[in-house]
Amino acid sequence: MDKILITRRKKTSADQNQYTTIQKAQKLAGNVVSATKTILTQSRVSEERIKARQDICRSCEHYRNGSCGICGCRLSGNVVNLTIYEESETSGCRHPAGSRWKKEGV
Repeated sequence: MDKILITRRKKTSADQNQYTTIQKAQKLAGNVVSATKTILTQSRVSEERIKARQDICRSCEHYRNGSCGICGCRLSGNVVNLTIYEESETSGCRHPAGSRWKKEGV
C-alpha cells in the first residue's frame, strides 16, 4: 500500500495580505454602519470646532495619507467625516489613549 504524504503549505506574504485585506474590509463595513448612524442621528458642531478637531487629527501619530489609521475617517477632499458631529458612542476620536478631542475641549 502506498503511503500518502500530507504537507502543510507555508504561509506566504500573499496569505498575510489577504488576511489583512479581509480585516480592513470588516473594519470598513463597521465604520460605514457607524458613520451612517451618526449622520442620521447626531447634531452638527460649529465650523470652529470642526477645524480644531481636524487640526488635532492631522497632528496625530495615527494620521496617514489624509485619513485616520484607527477609524478610517478621511479628512481630505469633499468627504463628510465624523469631525462635524457631536461625540457619541458611535462617533468621535477613537485614539487608543482616549479621545484627543475631549482632552483638548473640542
